[in-house]
Amino acid sequence: MNKTSILASMCACLAAMTVFAKPTANAEAHVRLLSPGFYLPQPMPLDAFKLVDQKSSPFTLDDLRAHWTLVFFGYTHCPDVCPMTMAQMRSVRKSMTTLDDEMPLAVVFVSIDPQRDSAEQLKNYADQFNNDFVGVGGDPIDVDAFAKQFKVKYAIAGGTNDAYFIDHTSSVALIDPKAQLRALFSVPLRPEAVAADVHRIAVAETAAF
Repeated sequence: MNKTSILASMCACLAAMTVFAKPTANAEAHVRLLSPGFYLPQPMPLDAFKLVDQKSSPFTLDDLRAHWTLVFFGYTHCPDVCPMTMAQMRSVRKSMTTLDDEMPLAVVFVSIDPQRDSAEQLKNYADQFNNDFVGVGGDPIDVDAFAKQFKVKYAIAGGTNDAYFIDHTSSVALIDPKAQLRALFSVPLRPEAVAADVHRIAVAETAAF
């Protein structure tokens, strides 16, 4: 594990949390997270976007509705943070079944490396962790626009034209069934705690109606 990469990721996550942590007059009751991260008392609706999934089918805002979703930005050639986080999200899913086996939790991996991450590459990568994880990519402009909604930043950090590394924000976002951003979890994830947080946020939202 590259400690420098992990530290950079945590710093980037904290920076994103600072941007999102703006007080609102009509904020809902705060949910204190058990895991490192930030809960948004006032949900942030996502804007419409157009990406492409691992089956080369359109992936849009509607694909984030009607269920809770964890969203993570990375790339398939990432040597440490990405595979670690994908494995931890798999563990979050497993932990969720012990809390509420009727609450669907989708996992979406968004590639920030459209040059190398084809639909086939994304499918093979996502399937390594769970065969219902969804890998998405798309035109660089569209990916960048989607990433900006999460305050995700990324840039090539060295290497050659075909073999390069990318520095990127690596927090995991929680999206609610209305396609609204509800929380950010910093990495490395604590799967059992994240699962408990997702369940508590979902229960709190249900109780509000």
